[in-house]
Amino acid sequence: MWRKEVQASLMRGGTSRGVFLLDEKLPAGNRDELFVKLMGSPDPLQVDGLGGGFSSTSKVMLVRKGTKSGADVDYLFGQVYVDKAKVDYSGNCGNLTSAVGPFAVDEGLVKPPRSDTPHDFDVKLFNINTKKHIISTFKVQDGKTHYSGRNDVEGVPETGALVEYRILDPAGTAASSLSSSDAIIEPSLKVDLGADAVDVSVVDVSSVYAFVPPEAIGISGTELPTMINVNENILERAERLRHAIRLKLGSRLLTGEETEDSPFALRLVVVSEMKSYADWFGRTINVTDADVMVRAFSMGRMHHAVPFTAALCIAAAAKIPGTIVNRVARQTEREEIRIAHPKGIARASAKVKVVRGKPIVEYVKGRRTARLLMRGTAYVEG
Repeated sequence: MWRKEVQASLMRGGTSRGVFLLDEKLPAGNRDELFVKLMGSPDPLQVDGLGGGFSSTSKVMLVRKGTKSGADVDYLFGQVYVDKAKVDYSGNCGNLTSAVGPFAVDEGLVKPPRSDTPHDFDVKLFNINTKKHIISTFKVQDGKTHYSGRNDVEGVPETGALVEYRILDPAGTAASSLSSSDAIIEPSLKVDLGADAVDVSVVDVSSVYAFVPPEAIGISGTELPTMINVNENILERAERLRHAIRLKLGSRLLTGEETEDSPFALRLVVVSEMKSYADWFGRTINVTDADVMVRAFSMGRMHHAVPFTAALCIAAAAKIPGTIVNRVARQTEREEIRIAHPKGIARASAKVKVVRGKPIVEYVKGRRTARLLMRGTAYVEG
C-alpha cells in the first residue's frame, strides 16, 4: 500500500464540479491512476473519493503557467469514468473552463493589478485537449477572484463569480482530417439503425457533437433525465446510434491512434423545436422562452442540464445552413441562442460568417459562474 498527499481545490464551474490541481505540485507516478483514485472510481457512488457519481461531478483539471502556447495559463481536462478505472482526455469541459481563470488567479499563476474595488480582468487560456485559445473575463479585487455578487445560471442553486469566456477559432477540435477552421464534419448524414435511417448532423465546434431528432431514439424531447436514465432500452438505442455515427464517419473523426470507442470524443444531442415542458424543478418552460430544445447525452447517460461545450456548438450549428439545429431553431440571426434543457435555459453565442459557401466560425462565447468550494490536501491510497 502507498499513500500520496495531493494539494487540490474543489471548484464548481457552471453546472459541473471538479478537482483542480497544479501541474507543478502533482505527485510523481502514474497520472491516470492518481486521478482515478482521487475520484473514487470505479464505483457508482465514488464513495472512496471526491467524485459525485455522475459524469458532471467526476472531472479533473490540471493547470499550469502558460508555456509555449503564448497564453497565461495552459490546462488539461480529464473526464474520469465513474464505472471504470479510466480517464478520457479527448475533449474539453465547457462548464469547468469557467473556473480555470479564477483558479489560476487564486493560486498566483496570474497576478492581476491590486485594486480596492472589483474590476474586470482577462486571463488568456490554452486548452491542451483541443488546442484552442480562450479569453476568460471575470472580476478581481485585491489580487484575488471576486466571488461575491448575485450572479447565477440555470441548474445551479447558488451564485458565484460571473465568468464570460470566448473560444477563438473554435472549430476543428478533434477531427484528424479537418483544418482548424472546419466546423462541419457532416451537415446531413444518413445513419442506419436497424430498419430505420436516422438523419444526423455532426458539427465540430468547441467539441464534436452529433445532433439527432428525438424520434431517432424514441423520445419526445421533453423528458427529464430521471425518466430516461432508468430506461435501458432508450439508453442502449442512444449509445448504438452514437457508435454507428462514429463508425460511419470513419477517418473524418478517428485519429488512427484510438483503440477504443470514446464516448467523450463524439457526444449525442437530441435537438427539436421548442415545446412547453416542466423542467427538473417543476417550473413551466414556455414555447417562447427559448429558441431550441435539447436533451444531451454524456458518458452513456442523459445529462442533467447541458454540457456547455454542447451549448456553444449548438449556438454555432444554429447559424450553419443545412444542419438539423439550423432547421429547428428560431431567431438564428442573433449571436445569442437560448437553449432549453432539463434544468432551465442556457445561453450561448456564436459569430459565423459564410465565405464562398463555407461557414467560418470566428468565435463562440458564453457566461457561466464559478465558485471555490474547498482547498486543501487530498489523500490517495493504492
